[in-house]
Amino acid sequence: MHPPNHTKLPFWLKLAIAAFTLVYTWFYYQPMLTEPYMLNDDVVQHYLWLFVDYYGLNWKDTFYADASAAIQPRGFYYLLWLLGRVFDPITISRGGPFLISLLTVGFGMGLLRRYTHFFIALAGCLLAVHLGLHTSVGFLARSFLMPLLLAFGYYLLRADQPWGLAGVTVASALFYPPALLLNGGIFGLWKLGELVQWLRGRGRRMQGKVEEAKQLRSPFHRWYVHLLGFGIALLVVLAHAQRVDTHPTLGGYLPNEEMMSLPELGIGGRVDISGALRATPSRRIAYFFYNDARTPFGDWFANAVLVLVVIFTGLRYKKLGKPGAWLIAFGVSSLVLFYFARHEFPLLFLPSRYLAYPYRLWIPMLFTFLLAVGWSYYPKTWLAVLCGSLLLGLGYYRQPPSKMPVHTESGRAYLFDAIAQLPESALIALPPHMADQVPVFARRNVFISFESAHALYFQNYHDYVIPRYQDYIEAMTTTGNDLAGTVAFMNKWDIDYLIIDRQQLREAEFSSFVPFRRQFEDRLKGTNVEDRTLLQLPDSVGMLLRERLHIVSREEIEELVQ
Repeated sequence: MHPPNHTKLPFWLKLAIAAFTLVYTWFYYQPMLTEPYMLNDDVVQHYLWLFVDYYGLNWKDTFYADASAAIQPRGFYYLLWLLGRVFDPITISRGGPFLISLLTVGFGMGLLRRYTHFFIALAGCLLAVHLGLHTSVGFLARSFLMPLLLAFGYYLLRADQPWGLAGVTVASALFYPPALLLNGGIFGLWKLGELVQWLRGRGRRMQGKVEEAKQLRSPFHRWYVHLLGFGIALLVVLAHAQRVDTHPTLGGYLPNEEMMSLPELGIGGRVDISGALRATPSRRIAYFFYNDARTPFGDWFANAVLVLVVIFTGLRYKKLGKPGAWLIAFGVSSLVLFYFARHEFPLLFLPSRYLAYPYRLWIPMLFTFLLAVGWSYYPKTWLAVLCGSLLLGLGYYRQPPSKMPVHTESGRAYLFDAIAQLPESALIALPPHMADQVPVFARRNVFISFESAHALYFQNYHDYVIPRYQDYIEAMTTTGNDLAGTVAFMNKWDIDYLIIDRQQLREAEFSSFVPFRRQFEDRLKGTNVEDRTLLQLPDSVGMLLRERLHIVSREEIEELVQ
């Protein structure tokens, strides 16, 4: 027998749930732990400040690190800082998803167990953990979206712990502000529904039908607690937004018109902002919905699930009305914020994040709710076990461990090892597509990289990165025998070491985004391979890695010029 829905779980069972959650997470997450050079791509741009702080790196240029610190929500920033007193940044990044899984299952069980069988609730939470690994891998601020939404839903549906709800509201602002917006939208719709019911109840009471009216609590009950929670959260978010907008490292947001005109942020650019903002909204919504709700039965099944959730929220209102109403408010809030973010970009960031990240929780909860409905009509333990197995089976169908999104830099271990031998304070210019994880695995500063060239939405960031890209391309594509231009380039930017990709120069191909790839290829078009300046450096100068990558210092190039 499963524990009664209204009783507290015994401590041994809580430990068992926690252990099973960790094992389940490990089963799907373990490809990310199989080797030392496996890491989420986004870690470098969000953790760079922590690497500098943890290792006390003696970098002469910390702009990238300062920018990565400036954009972090304050609660998440200080959590990383605190963890960084004990653990190294890579361990924090890799171990963090296990914490997120525990929080997700803990609050998810608290929310669901009051309305359905223990097995169905647990399986639904684990499915959310599974699909949410796309969000939680790397342990970035967005990792907290699921537990924050579930914790808010837990306290909202209980209605007897307003201070808990207020606490989650403030935590949303501190750890991931989009979660505050989503929870705020859910709260507003929830209170609107309560107000309608309360007014209807008052009408019945005035007509002498008092039985139902007495059961309805005023939607304004403990209003001051909610006002305090959202008030503090709003102040936290506004302070963070103001701090980001006026941060001296970032230099404020670029005007929308300018951003939309930049090729780096257009089609084929580093971030396709124009596509995100101009794409047909219905197509964007359908893409994320059908992707996360994918089953062996096709899109019609996803549509049927959505319709059935709405229908059975009404039909089983007394037993499942609250979680059903929460799901409906959740979906509506996400859609409203998606449209709102399209008009308030970049303040609310790319609008797709209000679909991509929330749907990884919303969709598993839809399937869980529907199976909970079926079990409510025939509440047998064997049926609950079957329903839970279906949810876990759907997770495996959607994404077995072999198909987890992983990124490995193991093929560049030789490069990291060589760069790690250079002075700690050295600034190194190497092909951007090879430079992303150098600060992580070699702890050396790079001139430009794909991630550090993430132009984002800020004036200083863009002004800092783009001229470097342009000068780098010009220096790498020079022809003739004169290295004076190379020396001038390195002196201008105080570059200590240059890593030349001979294959890249021979084939005249530059692995980057527009417009820089085109600029590189256009400059070398029509030139002879033997005339390309940096291919003429003798092997005896510097260090040659695998007959392809040539590491030379500024001093060595200066000696060749003399």
